[in-house]
Amino acid sequence: MKNKKALLGLAATLLLTTSAVSLMTNTNQAHAVEDTTKDVANEQGTLELNHNARVYNKKGKKLKKFQGKSSLLKKNKSVEYAKEVKPITDPSAKRYSFHDDEWNWFYLPYKTIKGKEYYSLGHGGYIKAVNVDKVNGNFLYINEVNATTETFGGFLKIKLYDSHGKQINKYLKSGKKIILDRKANIDDFDEMIDYSNGSEYFYRIKEKDEFISFKNVKLKLRQPLHLFSNYAHVLFKNDSYVYTEKGVRFDSNLNKPRFKKNSEVIATQVKDIRIKEENKVEQCYQLEQSYTSGEGIGFVKVSDTRLIGGRDILSSNQ
Repeated sequence: MKNKKALLGLAATLLLTTSAVSLMTNTNQAHAVEDTTKDVANEQGTLELNHNARVYNKKGKKLKKFQGKSSLLKKNKSVEYAKEVKPITDPSAKRYSFHDDEWNWFYLPYKTIKGKEYYSLGHGGYIKAVNVDKVNGNFLYINEVNATTETFGGFLKIKLYDSHGKQINKYLKSGKKIILDRKANIDDFDEMIDYSNGSEYFYRIKEKDEFISFKNVKLKLRQPLHLFSNYAHVLFKNDSYVYTEKGVRFDSNLNKPRFKKNSEVIATQVKDIRIKEENKVEQCYQLEQSYTSGEGIGFVKVSDTRLIGGRDILSSNQ
């Protein structure tokens, strides 16, 4: 199996028309437990801008002055917001959302004015959400974006692919308006039979099992889309060992866990394994071979982790 890129690491720097599509849509979004005991959201109470922004009133009219100063706010400036951040379990259910270091998801309530989303600054002032890069230091994600198709390299038609990376018998013409709701790396497809366009990543057409190369779309994307993956992206809830398929620790000679709490890995499938030292059968995630340092395919206990993104392979294997 070829190595899969760690999309979650990339994301940190930067996730129904048929039953099959419905399953794909529901299982390819990050899930997290609502954590109302934390106050991540309001520790700082600031928005960091990704673009110069103007302050507007509640009717969407641009203000010349805001609190005695110019209403023009410069890129990278931090400003205070007025609303209270809320925890959510499904980040893609909201237009904008963000997560903390433990991948608990939140959103800052926004106001829609003339079809545009705005965050309240208090004192009657609002700024467009699209101009916000971070909420309390956490990157803001968006659940969809408008785009226009375009051809390149002399091609007259635009190829589309399914959720496994296989080309489908459908093409688009240049200039078509589409909505995108996920980003996927080639390495997070099961296969990619056609590399002729040299694409590094793809976008999913909203709620369809159709993916288009990033080279075939024109769009303005100031915040990252949620990520698509055929694999499970999991976070360790505690320090954890890696086991062989026979239930023997890879780490027995080291006598210490391979993975630390809050580290992230990608899992490809689920298997029941009898853990030798405990004489107990456990559901385990099979990891990418790259995570086992050449020692062979490794497994970790499902109970030591929680899903933070990608496909829920635990449910799909039952």
